[in-house]
Amino acid sequence: MTDGATHGQTGTGVHAVERKDANLDALQAGFTLADDLARHQVHTLLEVRKTAVVSYATAAPSSQFLLPRHCASLCVYRFVIGLETSDVAGGRLVRLGVKAVEAIVSRHFVIAAVEEDTSTSKSPTVAVASIDMRLAEANNSLYPTSRKSRHQKDALWALAWTSSLISGGADGIVRFHDPADLTQALDELPALPLAISSISAAGNRALATSLDGTAALIDVEEKKFIDRVETGRVPPKAGENGEWLLRASSPPVLTAELAAYRGALAPDAGSWAWTGRGARVAIRPVGEGEGALGGEGSVVDLGKGRFGMSVVYSPDGKQLAIGMETGHVHVVDVATTSVIATYTAHAMAVRALSWSPDSQWLYSGSDDARIVLHDIRAGAESGASGEGAVAILQGHQGWVLSVAASPDSKLLGSGGADSAVKLWDVGERRAVWNGSADGDVWGFAWQPEVEGALAPGKQFAVAGGDKKISLYRAAGAV
Repeated sequence: MTDGATHGQTGTGVHAVERKDANLDALQAGFTLADDLARHQVHTLLEVRKTAVVSYATAAPSSQFLLPRHCASLCVYRFVIGLETSDVAGGRLVRLGVKAVEAIVSRHFVIAAVEEDTSTSKSPTVAVASIDMRLAEANNSLYPTSRKSRHQKDALWALAWTSSLISGGADGIVRFHDPADLTQALDELPALPLAISSISAAGNRALATSLDGTAALIDVEEKKFIDRVETGRVPPKAGENGEWLLRASSPPVLTAELAAYRGALAPDAGSWAWTGRGARVAIRPVGEGEGALGGEGSVVDLGKGRFGMSVVYSPDGKQLAIGMETGHVHVVDVATTSVIATYTAHAMAVRALSWSPDSQWLYSGSDDARIVLHDIRAGAESGASGEGAVAILQGHQGWVLSVAASPDSKLLGSGGADSAVKLWDVGERRAVWNGSADGDVWGFAWQPEVEGALAPGKQFAVAGGDKKISLYRAAGAV
């Protein structure tokens, strides 16, 4: 036992423990929960941080409280304090009344705890922050759906999160939503010609693309279009080589044979890139005002393939990743516009890409139902040979349509055509939470870590075929 704790018997085989010191940052391996659970395959608990729990209960050693085999490395334990024991169910539930504490225990530390007042609430209330955001499959309440938007007219195919949530749907409309109140959209922009195929945001700017090849630059604060360009075929005499032109509010700019399907905005909003028809990616500077998207830039030939399915800038803005219908993933150096790596781990189209916040890891999701982790530090040679793909995450039963790395790099979120919403522990290479939607999950966005944000980095939103946005809150989010 550690200092500041008292032990008292409250029911058969159950010890209630009251902490007089609410600052549990100081507690180390003597955390009381470890005293009993360590005897049942749970090893030393290192520390607990930023918790507000001042009382809890632990189960005394008994044959009834053995760790379930499937939870040997990560389990949820739920304890209730105040009255006598009524039952022990599944080796995890002890009911005593009044208050409950739910803790996630791994082999090395207590990850999170949730406190519940059973006299006033039927569901747990998150009371403490987790150490590393790991979750347990045994209890989905740690990532409950907290809010859902009203149904839109059509499916939502794109989602981004800046100061507000920005969605794009099959109706061609870009909408802005307040994460604190999803009952109605804050604003919406005039519809683009066809369905919105992608939205990429950076600070006060966002870029939306439409299935007809239109790209639009958006002022997020003013909620208005800054500029729009259309990529489309023109008669051969219009250009020296009969190539494609950008038709915009600015003068036409010659480009290669390329129509925008997916677009990406650089982290500093200083350039934009797009891919689509043709095995190419185009990179252009972003200017100011009308004509902002019409500057001269470069077109990079990606070799084999007929269609670019996804494109995303690395957080440091130095590299672009492009996913192809062939399953290839190309990495382009933005400064030199050269292909520095090509990965071939996927057997089918790559529709989803995301970078780790430090730009060291690239995550790709494919129609082959797999997510592949690529180590960019492995360099060009390993990329060319298919090496550098260091891990494969399997669990989706259909196309992987969206992937997004959490702001702290520890979790990867994904959504698929199987209606599944998953959270993966990047370090352990496994799913730690499984949720579901009512349709394809095309959009997945984490709340950015910006000043003044509510629980920054601890909420995420998904959108898709169910025509609504679902917002999830992590353990510890206020």
